[in-house]
Amino acid sequence: MLYVLLYLVFLINVLTVSVAGADDYRVDYHVDDRVDDRVDDRVDDRVKRYVDSKVVSPGVYPWIVFLKDRRGFGSTGFLIDDLHVITSAHAVHDSKIEDQLIVIFYNDEKPYTVRVTKVSVSPYFVDGNPTNNIAVLTIEHPAFPSSMDGLPSLHVGNFDCETINAITPVFAAGYGRNIQLKEVELNFMMQACPYNRLPDTLYFNYKESMEDGDSGSPIFYEKDGRNYVLGVASHFWSCNGCKIGFEPVSKHINLINEAVTEFFPEGVDVPSDLADSDFN
Repeated sequence: MLYVLLYLVFLINVLTVSVAGADDYRVDYHVDDRVDDRVDDRVDDRVKRYVDSKVVSPGVYPWIVFLKDRRGFGSTGFLIDDLHVITSAHAVHDSKIEDQLIVIFYNDEKPYTVRVTKVSVSPYFVDGNPTNNIAVLTIEHPAFPSSMDGLPSLHVGNFDCETINAITPVFAAGYGRNIQLKEVELNFMMQACPYNRLPDTLYFNYKESMEDGDSGSPIFYEKDGRNYVLGVASHFWSCNGCKIGFEPVSKHINLINEAVTEFFPEGVDVPSDLADSDFN
């Protein structure tokens, strides 16, 4: 009888250890799950977090304009001096629309319209190809936005991916299909950038898709009270939401300079504040 009792005690101890071991194993599973969650978070951090867009108040960014042709198609552009606007090439590359295209300063304190007289598309642009998607428009008469001091400079320095990634915060602003200027803070997608050189396209992420009127929107940052444009919205790509491709203005400074200087008989130099590449 004593032998039977001792055997029962032994079995109880074995079962207790087994249950404890099972509990420990389940705890290990939970720890593993938490580690997996942290890894997932790090993956998301590489894509970074999205920020919702907001409506821009009238009078802010009066240099960001809406382009419209007689067919009703619209896009966004931005003023670089009082006679020239930069936008995406795919929105204006049809030469037949030169005499039909107008620039509307919707977000000026007193909105007004100016006709386009010339469209200068990058000679390397191919319709349907997202690269080299940039054009310079010449307008009929000088613009008079509510604040000329607010005109942006073009950031054309030869900066690599690490430098671009370090520029924060960065914003894009466009009109979309509802012709209302909205601004959004975007994050540079470092994993979409080639190592140690200026990429052909700058990719920034956004949780929504681009709208019809967003093409040509500038992506820019502020430094010492001035806005610096990095690129022009050219296309979007699906990637954990969406990533928006921007054509770097630095690739096309010759096109921009030619469009600006051809209207000066003496061939004067481009204003020093137009192509500002300093970023300290």
